[in-house]
Amino acid sequence: MSRVAATSARRLQAMGIDLWSPRPVRMPHAAGHAPRIRLAAGSGDWLLVCHGGVSEEYRVLMDDIVASIGAQRCRFGEWADSADAGVAADEWQARGIEHVLVFADSDSARRPGRARLNDPRVIETSPLSELSQSGAARKTLWLQLSSRLAG
Repeated sequence: MSRVAATSARRLQAMGIDLWSPRPVRMPHAAGHAPRIRLAAGSGDWLLVCHGGVSEEYRVLMDDIVASIGAQRCRFGEWADSADAGVAADEWQARGIEHVLVFADSDSARRPGRARLNDPRVIETSPLSELSQSGAARKTLWLQLSSRLAG
């Protein structure tokens, strides 16, 4: 759509006709909103965030990770696509969340607010697909977890 010429705009305004023009649509994370996570049921102090949930292919690996942390301490979540859905980082403490383990997905660009989630409670690790194939990735995850679990 082309913009209305200034003279035409003045004429329309004189006739009491409002001019509407489209504004660019901004995603919530692009508008400066903090990233949010939709929480699944549970009340543990560890929040495990895995985009799209855990497929059956990686269920045993996830069960091992949960057992290492303690099943009663774990709950799951996914990134929320809306500024109105889920829980923002400043609400985590009120929900009892002390640690957030994020399994980086291969499509990281889809994760809202990725660049702004610089929170000391967050541990970002390899995607489950990489953890299942790489001993080095599992070792890195264990080193990340052990420092938190020891405390």
